[in-house]
Amino acid sequence: MLRRLKPTDFKILHTHLKNLSIEDKKFFHPHSFEINDLKQLLEFDYDFYYVWDENSIIIGYSMLRTFSKYKIPTFGGVVWKEYRRKGYGSKILKETLNEAKKIGFKNVKLKVYETNKKAFNL
Repeated sequence: MLRRLKPTDFKILHTHLKNLSIEDKKFFHPHSFEINDLKQLLEFDYDFYYVWDENSIIIGYSMLRTFSKYKIPTFGGVVWKEYRRKGYGSKILKETLNEAKKIGFKNVKLKVYETNKKAFNL
């Protein structure tokens, strides 16, 4: 299930983000992956961060970012490598878009590298 990011998630999130492949880091670079920077994410009331939690295991991470100035948030999401090709990306996208509606956003942007075939398929 998708749920809001909480402080107890920082250590595992940090580990997974630091262990992304070079290609994944290129495609998914929403913010610094340093632990202290991750802790600051919850201080912003204009950006929204989520994890997909499956039986207390974090499968992936998503966000809706406005950067404090945009009316349309940008979606970002990643599924850890060992959980890919099992439908989690679609679930994370769908549920994050549902959260966007609840917050009151009418549109969401997604920026995709042309070579990121997985994101295009999603």
